[in-house]
Amino acid sequence: MVSIFLVSAGIAVLSILSAYLQFKKDKDNDIEKIEAARQLNEAYVKLQEKSDQLQHKSDQIISTTNNIVRLQSELIVANKKVETLQQEVQNQLTGGDISLEVSPSVYGERDPDRIGFGLDNFGKYPVTDISITVQDQSYVGTLKDLSPEERQNAFRASMLSVPVINSLPNGKSITEFFSAKIPKKEKQVAYTVYVNWRNGGYSCNVNFERNEKGLLSVVSVKKR
Repeated sequence: MVSIFLVSAGIAVLSILSAYLQFKKDKDNDIEKIEAARQLNEAYVKLQEKSDQLQHKSDQIISTTNNIVRLQSELIVANKKVETLQQEVQNQLTGGDISLEVSPSVYGERDPDRIGFGLDNFGKYPVTDISITVQDQSYVGTLKDLSPEERQNAFRASMLSVPVINSLPNGKSITEFFSAKIPKKEKQVAYTVYVNWRNGGYSCNVNFERNEKGLLSVVSVKKR
């Protein structure tokens, strides 16, 4: 009887011990799971912080890039303005896209033997340092019959220089920079006008002839 009791007690003790061990094992497993979860959560938090930091840096890079693009656009606009101003200054100095034209004229019945030459500035800017030379082609036509020295003298005599014109504002004209009296015996006369300025020049041929009334008229003006 005692032995049966002892055996029963031993079995009970073993059951309790087994249950305790199982409980302890389950508890240890729970602790490990909790610790693992805690570590996993810490890792997640750190990753989230890193992600936030990277996102912040990415936003900064995007903002910086946008600022660079904006500044580059502003710089392009500023450079264009500078180029425009530089071109404007250059045009003011040189006359830009110059449009000077010689305007021949006759006096009609008021003075039937006189011709004249004016100058018009149709450009956008003033033209400076204008020098003009008028060549009487009637002298040039006789050069072939002259000796070299006479030819040189006649050529020089055919070139009539006009005083330098310091400036001709845009939209303005010089009514007459040169005039000449044509002998009545001359039925046709021709002149070549050379116009030079600071950064360019041109020339034109001008032909005059008398009509049946003896009055001179402009026949043609051709740029050379």
